[in-house]
Amino acid sequence: MRQSEKNLRAAIEAIPFGFVLFDADERFVFCSDTYRAINRKVADFLVPGVTFEDFIRALVDSRANRISDDVEGWIRERLERFRNPGEPWEIVTDSGAVHLVQDIKTKDNEHIVLRTDITALKENEKTIADLSGRLRDAIESVTDGVILFDKDERIVAFNENYRRTLL
Repeated sequence: MRQSEKNLRAAIEAIPFGFVLFDADERFVFCSDTYRAINRKVADFLVPGVTFEDFIRALVDSRANRISDDVEGWIRERLERFRNPGEPWEIVTDSGAVHLVQDIKTKDNEHIVLRTDITALKENEKTIADLSGRLRDAIESVTDGVILFDKDERIVAFNENYRRTLL
């Protein structure tokens, strides 16, 4: 292996998300150890020459991810995203982890898939939403009019009793 290839592989291994490369014929070329770990149930399919579709079908058969009941429809949609990349999208694993998936097509029509665990971020979003709901409930429970400002003195919330004072 040439030094430049070693350097590239080392760089890919250093990034904190899963990386996989498929060639222009949609055949597996290389993946990071992180990607292999994420897909440990189907690691046997991460070998040079395996098609992306065969890999995805093995992934579906392994039940490694929570997908719709329409398996063939999900596979068609996944192939479409792979072939015509767009916005990143989320998938939930069988363990409940949430991953952000980004499909990328290179100028040579090779395919890269990046997969990042965003479970902690999603949990934080849920916590913030729960706390926001509690704050709204607390503000509404006050019998006086309440108005809440942000640090720039913009109104961010008020209760129904405050609204009534404006009428």
